[in-house]
Amino acid sequence: MLECLFYVFDPEVTVKKKHLLQILEKGFKDSETNKLPLRKDAVILANSLSMCECPRIEFLQQKYKDEKKNSLENEFFRHGILLITKVFLGQSVQAHDQDSISQANYPMVNSVFIPRKYLLNSIMGQRDCDCSSRQCKWFVFDHDLVLPEYIIEFEYITAVKAHSLFSSFNNVILEESKKNSEGSMLSQDLKFDDEVIKMDPRIKPRPKLISLDDKTILSLTKTSIYSHIVSLNLHGNSLSKLRDLSKLTGLRKLNISFNEFTCLDDVYHLYNLEYLDASHNHVITLEGFRGLMKLKHLDLSWNQLKKSGDEINTLYKHTTSLLTLDIRHNPWQKPATLRLSVIGRLKALTHLDGVLITEEEATAAVKFTTGTKITQLSLLRHSSSKEERPRILSVWPSAKILTQISKLGPHSHLSGNWFLKITALNLDGQHLFEITNLEKLENLKWASFSNNNLTKMEGLESCVNLEELTLDGNCISKIEGKGLSNLVILDMNGNIIVWNQENYRLFVIFHLPELKALDGISIEPPETECAKDLFGGRLTSDMIAERQGHSDFTQMQELNWTSSSIRTVDLVPVDQFRNVSNVNLQNNNLTSFSGLIYLPNVKVLCLNYNHIESIMPQLKPQTHLTNRQLLYQKVPSSGYGQQGTSKINRDTMSSENLPPIMHSLEVLHLGYNGICNLIQLQLNRLRNLKFLFLQGNEISQVEGLDNLEVLQELVVDHNRIRAFNDSAFAKPSSLLALHLEENRLRELSKLQPLVKLEKLFLGHNKIQDMAELEKLDGISSLRELTVYGNPICRKMLHRHMLIFRLPNLQMLDGILVNSDDRAKAEFHFSELQVKKNSFIPVTNSPVDGGSFGQVKAPPIKITNIILPGGFSHYLESDFTLTPEVEEFLASTFQDQIECNCLKGNVYTPSNLFLFRSCEKTSRQCQ
Repeated sequence: MLECLFYVFDPEVTVKKKHLLQILEKGFKDSETNKLPLRKDAVILANSLSMCECPRIEFLQQKYKDEKKNSLENEFFRHGILLITKVFLGQSVQAHDQDSISQANYPMVNSVFIPRKYLLNSIMGQRDCDCSSRQCKWFVFDHDLVLPEYIIEFEYITAVKAHSLFSSFNNVILEESKKNSEGSMLSQDLKFDDEVIKMDPRIKPRPKLISLDDKTILSLTKTSIYSHIVSLNLHGNSLSKLRDLSKLTGLRKLNISFNEFTCLDDVYHLYNLEYLDASHNHVITLEGFRGLMKLKHLDLSWNQLKKSGDEINTLYKHTTSLLTLDIRHNPWQKPATLRLSVIGRLKALTHLDGVLITEEEATAAVKFTTGTKITQLSLLRHSSSKEERPRILSVWPSAKILTQISKLGPHSHLSGNWFLKITALNLDGQHLFEITNLEKLENLKWASFSNNNLTKMEGLESCVNLEELTLDGNCISKIEGKGLSNLVILDMNGNIIVWNQENYRLFVIFHLPELKALDGISIEPPETECAKDLFGGRLTSDMIAERQGHSDFTQMQELNWTSSSIRTVDLVPVDQFRNVSNVNLQNNNLTSFSGLIYLPNVKVLCLNYNHIESIMPQLKPQTHLTNRQLLYQKVPSSGYGQQGTSKINRDTMSSENLPPIMHSLEVLHLGYNGICNLIQLQLNRLRNLKFLFLQGNEISQVEGLDNLEVLQELVVDHNRIRAFNDSAFAKPSSLLALHLEENRLRELSKLQPLVKLEKLFLGHNKIQDMAELEKLDGISSLRELTVYGNPICRKMLHRHMLIFRLPNLQMLDGILVNSDDRAKAEFHFSELQVKKNSFIPVTNSPVDGGSFGQVKAPPIKITNIILPGGFSHYLESDFTLTPEVEEFLASTFQDQIECNCLKGNVYTPSNLFLFRSCEKTSRQCQ
């Protein structure tokens, strides 16, 4: 980016007009640059007028002081010269020592800078204004990067205010102005100057974009062809969403700095993007930031990113080619270990926050990252098998006390069930980003994870006997509490949730009903009752009216009520909400759609981060209902008291027989709800659904979607899908895009009915067999496919095979498929076909006494064949082979096997394949 800066003249050198004109014509040469020691090879610039003038004024003061003159003549200060330059600063770093600035000391950068506060100067030291923190002096080593543009001759007016812009040398000027009565005559000039300064600029500021569409994009780029757009600058607008960028398949550089973005999930389809500047926004999460495998430069500075563990993990998965990253000026938690964490995970990174990553730093980061994982060795070092807590008066957690008294130790004798003996675990200060590998610690009672980098309370689901848990000093912002039914003591001090979550204490008490002490304070019965009343939570018309200030809901089009612990929705009268088309209840405690099913015209429904189990409310067994819930059950309000069949009957009842609901709903977001069973969800009742998002759940089977005949896009990324059953896609559908990334897929059967599918995303699964990719042959409409992150990608043939078998494929793993790619694939497989055709079965085999046809068997993978005794051993006595022929057969037989495996047509005749030419040669040898 170009900057306009002032050139800093040497006050000891007299500047002549001829000299200035030479600089304008020829630029800066060695003779024109500053002649200070060790800085003669740099052009010195500044972004502050006072920083340019103060050296001159200080020099004049010293000069008159040395000449022992009593007063300064005003004329020497009155006139000055400024030279404005346009400069490309390039790679710029802060100088370590202002006395050693030279190209030799900074070989890898284009320029260095020194902030004003580090410049020692008698006059400059007097300044203390709001802008002083942004004032710097730059030293540019390459003179060609500095272009002189304007010369300004100026004159100081001595009748100035006491706190003007030039207050750094006001004391000098004011003393002289008192002696010079001419200052009072300049008041009219000052008035005129004020009028000029207050004039409106002739060039009006351009209007800011608040939305993006096709017309706007084409207008900005001055082209009519989307594929020709390689760079797009949206800097300095009011955009919060990026729409219609999916057509920009050739986009390589995108600048969206100084906008209103809170997330970056709209850039996931820009597979060729190499440069992204998203600085100076309001980005709070990188969730949804995926598939940018070619991204090399990313600027996320000046945003609102906090969760270092989550964001680093996202970049690690989806930006594998990243070279430079800037994440400065974000409110990161645990910033002390942030740099090592980033360098340790992003191995390709060369620069972080504008600073070169050294080899020593990279080595230290890898060592640091290795120590942030829970291993068997760390469990043994920090655990105890004591059955009872000692009666000691201490503020330490029980886990810490027990592990101090008795540790298993790394050299403990390990039996087959050693992990069942662990009762106490103390992993304080281990820089952990997540809790893992505790699935077998079923008898764990006391655990402490203080002062780590944890962002979620996850990984403890199997520790069903946990009674005391210490998590103070972490970065946890949300409590799940799954599986912690026996938790009695919990310490969460120093976590984000403590000060960010409204009514945090009551929230935790409500979600962990067996808790007796929280953050060192015992829980009293009144608190428990208050928590139930507060977080039993219903969203009512009264609550909406209170927020809006009126109760006329007929003009309402959007309902946005996130992070409010809503458990049920009861909006009456429903007719008042007839114009509501968009509903966002993200991050609440809903277990069903509740009263939302009665809203007549809802088109978009966002219920991410809830606990949705079914569309319709599920009635709990009577034994688990409190008196208050029993009372609500008798009242016919949404969420409670809706009569229905028992759970067993509901599960056995086919959702196809249930009447359809929410006829206007087209877009449904159910991400991160912990959904396991799609049939129980009853999505088949939403007959007009076009877009369904189910990412981040625990789905293992795609089922219960048969009736969604107009569904166009299905997103089930980040689930637990291993394979598809017969009913997954049994009926032909209108599905155009299917997202299956970050699952556990090993096979791709049952996808053939998706005859209209155009986009299929299979990245980060466990596909390792070429035969599975061959099953995509039946989807001839496929235009875009991703398989990166699968074991199959280690084989070089997978790309050629997919291009060869899918004639309409236009993009593979974010890379466009061009004519050269298709020609190479066809050439490669035509060679294999020639080899295959030259290999024929022997007829009239002496073993079976007759001819046989080629029998097609299921695809197999052959890596090695051993024939004891050689080929001759398997032939009859009158059929022998010479050693040369047998060696030829052995080498060629392996090529035929590889060819058949690749095409998925492995033949299994009764005995043996031979070359016709070899057969003839062998009989001649007899």
